[in-house]
Amino acid sequence: MPQDGTGSPGGAGQAVRAGATATQAARSAAQTHLGLLSGGDWATAWDGWSGDAQRHVPRDTLVRTHRICRPLLAVPLETVRAVPLDRRTVEVGWRGGGTSGTLRMVSEGGGWRVAPTARC
Repeated sequence: MPQDGTGSPGGAGQAVRAGATATQAARSAAQTHLGLLSGGDWATAWDGWSGDAQRHVPRDTLVRTHRICRPLLAVPLETVRAVPLDRRTVEVGWRGGGTSGTLRMVSEGGGWRVAPTARC
């Protein structure tokens, strides 16, 4: 069996596959988040935020803000790319309703969570 420089079987290949799997998982979590936003389920979307984001923006504040901002309700939003920034951060591009943007996804607590940026 091939070994990497440390003597671990399959090292580099496993690292590449693990990175691809992590990126796919981050993209999938981002797609779920976008579906919640499109469906107007902002409280559940908040549940998918990183712990740091949740500490900075209470759930009620997020829900109230989205009622004012009028996001793209009932508009299909889809992920279009996922770029790993480091081992625990993936930037996911999305588009829908004539607009586009990015979501920063962070690995936290065994899953991928949204680390939102300030935007209305």
